[in-house]
Amino acid sequence: MLAETTDLPARALLAGIALLGLCLGSFLNVVIWRLPRGESLVRPGSRCPACGVPHRRRDNLPLLGWLLLRGHCRGCAAPISPRYPVVELLGGASATAAVLLTPTPAAAAVTAAVLLALVAVF
Repeated sequence: MLAETTDLPARALLAGIALLGLCLGSFLNVVIWRLPRGESLVRPGSRCPACGVPHRRRDNLPLLGWLLLRGHCRGCAAPISPRYPVVELLGGASATAAVLLTPTPAAAAVTAAVLLALVAVF
């Protein structure tokens, strides 16, 4: 599918798809945490559940934020669950796998959506 749909080199396209998947995984973390609690998915911004300190923008970078913080809150040093980077990585892997394993962009989008929904459920 990659060669037929774009002039970009396949590796660059896959890197972009993986990055998009990481971002989708990050948003999926918000959905997993807030939706069952009936909270808004948009506001307020991300914050530590232990102390309520808002996350800085760089703390919200998919995967990198967790690594930069070494898995702990900047404000109170409470541990941040490893579930967050795992869900983000699964988002990146799901998007990449969907693009590699499906014949069309539409099929890749549907496959990625189903895989991300499965990540959210489990």
